[in-house]
Amino acid sequence: MMNRRRHDRHPLYYAVQIDTAEKRERVGVARNTSISGVLVGSPSRFQRGQEVELSFRVAPEEDHTRVSGTIVRCDRDPSGGWFSHVYAVQFARELPWLDYALATAEPEQAYLHR
Repeated sequence: MMNRRRHDRHPLYYAVQIDTAEKRERVGVARNTSISGVLVGSPSRFQRGQEVELSFRVAPEEDHTRVSGTIVRCDRDPSGGWFSHVYAVQFARELPWLDYALATAEPEQAYLHR
């Protein structure tokens, strides 16, 4: 099977705030991220094609990032749990600086935008 991904993914877990026109301040946890998108688990339900706004920080010294995107895939984590709805979000624009920030982030440094 051919890999369609153009950018490296970083398996780093951090808190993500998810906003849509209908749902505000929903919580999620990133599972892996690249400069063009993120895989996020959430207890909230969203739909493929839905526009979202994400807020997150991957390190305490970083400003929070707010980026628009589109849900391109919806799955369920078979292990269940609170964050069992899994969404692939494609960012509206690539974030080239994010590659370095994710590669150098400490796994225990997970922060939610405040």
